[in-house]
Amino acid sequence: MSLTVTSTSTSIRYGIALETSGDEVYVWGFQVEVGSYPTSLIPNTSSGEITRTLDDCVDAQADFNDAEGVLYVNAKINDPDDADDNDFSLGDGSFVSNSVEISFRNPLGVSQSIVGKCAIDGSTISLTNTTITDQSIKHDLYHKVAYQYKQADFKMFVNGFKIGTSTYNDIFASGVLSRVSFEGNGTSGTKFRGETKELMTFNSAMTDIELETLTSYRSFNSMAKELLFTIE
Repeated sequence: MSLTVTSTSTSIRYGIALETSGDEVYVWGFQVEVGSYPTSLIPNTSSGEITRTLDDCVDAQADFNDAEGVLYVNAKINDPDDADDNDFSLGDGSFVSNSVEISFRNPLGVSQSIVGKCAIDGSTISLTNTTITDQSIKHDLYHKVAYQYKQADFKMFVNGFKIGTSTYNDIFASGVLSRVSFEGNGTSGTKFRGETKELMTFNSAMTDIELETLTSYRSFNSMAKELLFTIE
C-alpha cells in the first residue's frame, strides 16, 4: 500500500487510518517530506526531523582507466528552484587537479545546458579545451549523457546525438582517477540534487555507434514517456 498527500498548508497534520476485522495491521515506512515527488525511505530511529544525506561513492575499489574511458549518467534535476550547477565526476579525490565531469548547469536561466569536460593536472594546467556543451535541454526531464575521454578523441553524446568533439592532445597520468561522485571535482564543486537512474563508468573508449546506442531510447514509447509526450 502507498499513500501520497500533497499539502497546501504549512500546518496540516498527516495520518493513516485503517479499519480491520480483528486482524493486525502494520504500517512501515511512513514519512513526510518537502517536495512534489516521492523518494525512498529515510531511516529514523529517533523522534524529530532528519535530513537525507547526499549519495556518494568513495573508495569503491574500482580500477578506473586513466588513459581512456566514458562517464555516463541518466538523470534529471528535481527542484526547479535549484539555481546551482548539478555535477557528476570521476576524479582524483583532491577536488583540485584531475577530473572528468558532467554538469547540469543553470537550471533556472535561459542558458540551461549540460556540459562535459576534463581537467588534467589542474595545478599547472587549467584545461578547458575539452569542454563540450549542449543547450537544447530541459532539466526537469531525464537525459542520457555520455562523455568520452581519450587523448585526441574527446566527445559527448546526449540522448542519442553527438553534441561535440575535441582533439586536445593530452590525457591523465597513470593512477590518477580514483573516485566517482555525485558532485563536481573542483574546489567549489556543486553536488547533484535530483533523480538518477544510472551512473556508470566504462574503462575503454567507444565508437560513435556504441555511444549512440548507449544514450538512445530503447523504444518510441520509452522516449515519449521520458520526454512527456502524449501518444494519440
